[in-house]
Amino acid sequence: MPVVWKKLYGKGRVFYTSLGHVAADFDVPEAREIVKRGLLWAARVAGEDPPKRTSTPRSSSRNEGPSLRLYSEGALREQAERDSGRSPKKR
Repeated sequence: MPVVWKKLYGKGRVFYTSLGHVAADFDVPEAREIVKRGLLWAARVAGEDPPKRTSTPRSSSRNEGPSLRLYSEGALREQAERDSGRSPKKR
């Protein structure tokens, strides 16, 4: 089950996360960074829109935007570690 995703919707951007059920979840720096980056992307303060596709793939024909991205919790943690300059931990 994805914990974070983003996509284009019409001319807008949508960011979703299921992280942060309790305030203590945001004591984890990576969780704060994920939410910060997602909100900045959705507000168009950071990040670029993906290139427009000329055709809609069959599997996502009901989605308006081509940029639906699904991340597992482990992938998010590894990306945050790479972005911070740390090497990803082996699990």
